[in-house]
Amino acid sequence: MEKYLTSQDDKINYLKGLMRIAKADGNVTDEEKKYYKTVAIGLNVPRVIIDELENTWKDEKDIELCFSDERQALFFIQEAIQISMIDGEYSASEQQEIKKIAIEAGITLEAVSEFEAWVNRGLDWRKEGEQIIDKYNIH
Repeated sequence: MEKYLTSQDDKINYLKGLMRIAKADGNVTDEEKKYYKTVAIGLNVPRVIIDELENTWKDEKDIELCFSDERQALFFIQEAIQISMIDGEYSASEQQEIKKIAIEAGITLEAVSEFEAWVNRGLDWRKEGEQIIDKYNIH
């Protein structure tokens, strides 16, 4: 992650993107807020900035994202899809918001689809590993 999020602005933009995805379904859970805060702390974002961004949870309007370059946008789209799919529920509102962000950033929907397929393959791979554990776990 630090390979891509090299500046403070990139980190803040990444956090804003996470907030936007979390807000997509109109219901931000405490778990989503906790995850956001954990990521922010992990990225070494100053506490004062984290606190300022927290006010954004209440905003009704779209959070504006400003990626520093196409690589940043692609990295965010990849991460957003992974985060959205990891719980096994990739909602229509999450999909729609990710596509909207991609279009705003000049990323093709083909790239979004390719990332979705990649994440699905990764989830299948992980599931297969769990099945192997279950197969050989005697206790």
